[in-house]
Amino acid sequence: IGGKWHAVGIIRDITERKLIEEKLIQARNRFKNLFENANEMIITVDPQGTILSVNRKVEEITGYSSDDILGRPVTIFCPPDYIERFMEIRRETLRGTVKSYETKIAVKNGGLIDVLASATIIEDENGNVKEMQYNIQDITPLKVNEKRLKDTNQKLLDALKRLKDTQTKLVHEQRMASTGYLAATMAHEINNPLSFIISNLSTLGKHLDHLKNFFQSLDELKPRLPETLRKDLETVRDRDIVNDAIDIIKESLQGAERIKDIVESLKEFSHVDKPYLSQVSINKLLDSTLDILSHKAGNVQIEKDYRDIPYIEGYGSELGQAFKCIIENALQAVGKGGKVLVKTMSENSNVRVVIEDTGCGIKNQDIDRVFDPFYTTKNTPEAKGLGLSIAQRAILMHKGDIDINSSEGKGTRVSITLPMKQEVNQEL
Repeated sequence: IGGKWHAVGIIRDITERKLIEEKLIQARNRFKNLFENANEMIITVDPQGTILSVNRKVEEITGYSSDDILGRPVTIFCPPDYIERFMEIRRETLRGTVKSYETKIAVKNGGLIDVLASATIIEDENGNVKEMQYNIQDITPLKVNEKRLKDTNQKLLDALKRLKDTQTKLVHEQRMASTGYLAATMAHEINNPLSFIISNLSTLGKHLDHLKNFFQSLDELKPRLPETLRKDLETVRDRDIVNDAIDIIKESLQGAERIKDIVESLKEFSHVDKPYLSQVSINKLLDSTLDILSHKAGNVQIEKDYRDIPYIEGYGSELGQAFKCIIENALQAVGKGGKVLVKTMSENSNVRVVIEDTGCGIKNQDIDRVFDPFYTTKNTPEAKGLGLSIAQRAILMHKGDIDINSSEGKGTRVSITLPMKQEVNQEL
């Protein structure tokens, strides 16, 4: 102006802008600090699933460096079996229907870890998806602890079941011990008067035989007898009093002998006669038992499958009685043309005996009572309902186990386990 240069300057106050920029830088630094030092893995990807950024926790947990994974598809973390599920969850996330889910991710060393993942959609100013951010927590320690808790809980449940089984067994043994004492007392109290009854009935039977012979002799002398005596003789003969009396005595003797058999079974059940301890060959004992019962086998096919097993310390007479009761039941169950299989084997420190039959089996409602004294489902006079009770008592006496599995109409399997070397409990 007027031949002179002039300068015009415009000064703006940008203090506020600088403050805003400084705050933005501070906010960006805080975000970066939070991002890098977060206690969970953070991964950001573009809409196509390409990894844009990862924080330190990703590197720390997965073993990958940022250089290894930036620019690569996020499916690098997906095990092959989980890719389809991951893509489905990603689609649902874009629709806003999934917030968090449990899955597994692959790490650099080839292993898998359990994680809890959530995804957040980051949109631009037009509402389009700009990025997706995955926040991922490593829950492997939680899963390990959860498994330990489940295992511990299962062990506790198993222990509780064993305790209940032991309690049931102890209650049963106590009941059996009480029953055994009662049986011993009954056997003693019944045996003495029963002996007198049998003896007196036998003597009375002999007297009646003599009386019958006497009447036969009188028949020969009948023509020479007085008329009154002849009439009395005719009356006795017509009514067959002597023969009836003889039949009654025979039936009474049979009943008394039946009572005697029951008393003997009670003595066996209660161990009135104490056996002695010895080295027992289970295979030989089973053979002896089968020989004793051979007359009852009839047309039953008996198969033996014996393994080479050691002797055990035990009461041979008691075990023999147990085997006899079980095999006899099997023979009665199969009838003609059936099959009974007797097997032996050794398992760890035990000897195992299995007796199977192809008989009628046991009904479900009866299986829980087969060891109860005097319980029987057989409608025969010989059935006393003590066989399996005696067998169980003998096995428990040796601290063994006896188990019965049966299917009605198909057969029964009795499994007996006996310890090879264990102190025998003589009090049972």
